[in-house]
Formats: sequence, structure tokens, C-alpha cells
Amino acid sequence: SAGQVLTSNGSGSAVSWAAASGGKVVNYSSTVVTAAGSQSVGQGNYSNNIIGISYAAASSSNKLLLIASVSVGYQHGQSVAARFSVSNSTIAGSTGDADGNRRRATTAAWLNSQYQVTNMTLSYQHSSPSTSAVTYGVQLGQSDNSTQTVYWNRSYDDSNHDYRIRAATTLTIIELEG
Repeated sequence: SAGQVLTSNGSGSAVSWAAASGGKVVNYSSTVVTAAGSQSVGQGNYSNNIIGISYAAASSSNKLLLIASVSVGYQHGQSVAARFSVSNSTIAGSTGDADGNRRRATTAAWLNSQYQVTNMTLSYQHSSPSTSAVTYGVQLGQSDNSTQTVYWNRSYDDSNHDYRIRAATTLTIIELEG
């Protein structure tokens, strides 16, 4: 019948037809930010969302695959952190374990100079998503002391030369059947 798949019943047993279940793509949404931006971020804090998608899952038993590609810059050699958020709060399961005062992030990147733009790739499978529209996003943090500025889609030194880079940041949500 339509929608069935051939299923193994184990070694030495005959195969059979069964209804397909789980793993099918239910829906997706994607956005891109091409504009360059910056935000001042206090020590130990994160920015507001630099990119976001309002999304309502078809079922709370489904899973959302969150994928982001973020282009970042900083004012000198230092780490920039990134994390996924939902409704402007961190998605705790998408970050490293808590340990003392260490910053929890989905990923981090080291930038060597104010002229550099680097890419950060984030991915996470989010369980039990909301069936009401909520905003999924990416936030940036910095690893310097005091308040510093993080940049996206550009370097700190954004002078008008053909050797300076402007880039894009993307966020994609793929909803998978639970």
C-alpha cells in the first residue's frame, strides 16, 4: 500500500511490508540575515537574538532540527560564543554542561584579529517543541572582561575596501515526525 516500507524481521526471517513511521520531514522554515550588525554585550551575558524564526510545531511529539550558520567578528583576538534560544531564553540542552562560572554555549570560535570574520555552525535536535508560535533564535556572547561589542556578518574593522568581508547568517528549522 502507499506509504509502506520494506522492513527486516531479523536474520534468517522473511521481510515484510509495514507502515512508515518517524523521521519524515513534516515542515521547515528558513531565514537569512544579510545586514551587518553589532551589539554591546556585558561580561558573562548574551546578546538579543541576531536572527530568529517564529515557529509552531505541528505536534509536541515531533522534533525540531535547528541549524545555524553565523558569521562573526570581534575587536581583537578572543573567543565569541553562540547559543540557541527559544522565546529569548537559552535552550539548555543545546549548551555544554554547567561547571562553576564557565559560560555555557552551543559553540564558540576564536578570532585572531579585528580584520577577521569567521563562521560558527550550530546544530541541535530539540525535543517536545511548542505547538504555539515561539521564536527560535541565535544569541552571541563574548569572552572578554567588562562590556564589549560582538559583530555579525562583518569584522570589527569594516573599512570600505575590497579585502574586507561582508557575509550572511542563516537559521533553518526542520520539523521531523516524532
